[in-house]
Amino acid sequence: MTSGRGHGVLRGRDVLVVGLGVAGYAAAKALVRHGANVRVTELGEAEEMGRRARELRAAGAEVELGDHSFARGEVSLAVVSPGIPPGSEAVEALRRGGAEIWSEIELAYRMGECTFLAVTGTNGKTTTTSLLAAMLAEGGERSAAGGNIGIPIVDAVEEVGPDGVVALEVSSFQLLTIHEFRAEVAVLLNIAPDHLDYHGDLDAYAAAKARIVENQTSSDVFVCNADDPLVMKVAAQAPGRVVTFSAIDSSADLTVAGEHLTWRGRPFAPLSSLTLPGRAGVEDALAAAGAALEHGVAPDAVARAIASFRPLAHRLQTVATID
Repeated sequence: MTSGRGHGVLRGRDVLVVGLGVAGYAAAKALVRHGANVRVTELGEAEEMGRRARELRAAGAEVELGDHSFARGEVSLAVVSPGIPPGSEAVEALRRGGAEIWSEIELAYRMGECTFLAVTGTNGKTTTTSLLAAMLAEGGERSAAGGNIGIPIVDAVEEVGPDGVVALEVSSFQLLTIHEFRAEVAVLLNIAPDHLDYHGDLDAYAAAKARIVENQTSSDVFVCNADDPLVMKVAAQAPGRVVTFSAIDSSADLTVAGEHLTWRGRPFAPLSSLTLPGRAGVEDALAAAGAALEHGVAPDAVARAIASFRPLAHRLQTVATID
């Protein structure tokens, strides 16, 4: 198993990339740049896939379109794009063959030497990650957002460099295939029944979410929802410092007191400046603020980001008012 981080860690390694969507294409290009021996397998044969295949072949990669025969051969390491279902035939074939399977977050972690602030949960991931990225930028950090937002994660780590920080949205599927990935600040928003068709039951789904703290150390931070019993079970096993948030519990580390959002009992932003609606909006803001503040972003920068942030389309958005 490859271990370590940095530009040379994958040099000379045979790697199969499954999927040639935006993330898979970025992963394949990055692997070629890092000196890996790259093969790519993609079921689709659309014109854009053909263009990407030609570019990768010119760079030295092998690419197959219209089949996943590469996945049925001998593979030691496979990077699976987020658009490939975890239960797909190709992924199952790789598992049966004993391949080590990485998600794009594991690949980005191995390639980069930057800091990761990771956000997961059943609801609110994209909003919280976007707000966290805005707070990092407002605080002057060399930063980027990755996951379902922003640029591909492998591009984000190269953009910010070793001294930068990536605000990362992480799914339960991606967490299932981490090995060394570590977030210096991990955020768990909530755990509710979701993706049970794949995970099987709520316990298995919660266990996947809990992996966000698996590789943390005592120097790391876990920001978590004090009002969610399943989240607090994860907090009990977190090796790092636990920081709680709550829109209703005044004893939480981040909460609402009077007309302000507070951190460790000190106001850092007026509640009236928050543009995210409802209790869920307050919780997302507190979670993002917790990650930013614990990372070291100044409270006034966090407050400015909250005031200037606008809700994302199709998230916490009023569709209509009836009667």
